[in-house]
Amino acid sequence: MNMKRLRLLPALIGALLTTTSQMGQAATKSAPATLEETLRSYDESALTGALEQLSSSKANNLNRHIVRGKTLFRLGFIQELKGEKKEARESLEAAAEEYTKALAMDTSSFEALAGRAMAYQRLSTFGFSAGASFGPKALKDLKKMRENRPNHHYTRFMDSYMKLMAPALFGGDVAEALEGFEQLRKEFPNDPDFPVYVAKAHAKMKGGENTAREIIDSVLTRSPDNLFAKHVKEEYKL
Repeated sequence: MNMKRLRLLPALIGALLTTTSQMGQAATKSAPATLEETLRSYDESALTGALEQLSSSKANNLNRHIVRGKTLFRLGFIQELKGEKKEARESLEAAAEEYTKALAMDTSSFEALAGRAMAYQRLSTFGFSAGASFGPKALKDLKKMRENRPNHHYTRFMDSYMKLMAPALFGGDVAEALEGFEQLRKEFPNDPDFPVYVAKAHAKMKGGENTAREIIDSVLTRSPDNLFAKHVKEEYKL
């Protein structure tokens, strides 16, 4: 665990949650970059520390719920990759709840809508009953995302993910998913997950195993702790 980063989290979160313009400017200048690094990482301890600090905060505003939602979602993603299904589902359900609270405060918050859609989508993969419960909710939120901001990267990610995972009979299209993920990887070169989604799309295509293997090996050479890359490597025997 990066202890320096963890010690900084109280100040970072405090800056994010404040409602004053002065502190809001300070958060824009310094806090979000470091916190965003944590939210892109696979550091479960740092994420847990962030949640503890958020829980101790008395603030009750839109930003707090969105930051908690992001943190819980990332934590659930990591737990899912580790095979901790029960914990992952609890974290993802809590993330969806935080985003719902944010939307109750501001129904126009696209970030909260997109976050909830992604949480619902991941929850829909936790067995048949979960799919029946959360799948329609994910699609309902995604429909709103398409209507409001069809070109936003969150919307394009959801569209690509749906095409990657769905059977062809239900709109799945791995080639289109690959195209979408490739574009997202170019737009966000520092994101640790988009290259892995590109590799996963290649792995699902006939004859794409070698390309997928090259991408995954490259990711793991740069970031040996990338759990998503390790998971895809094992899943597709790359």
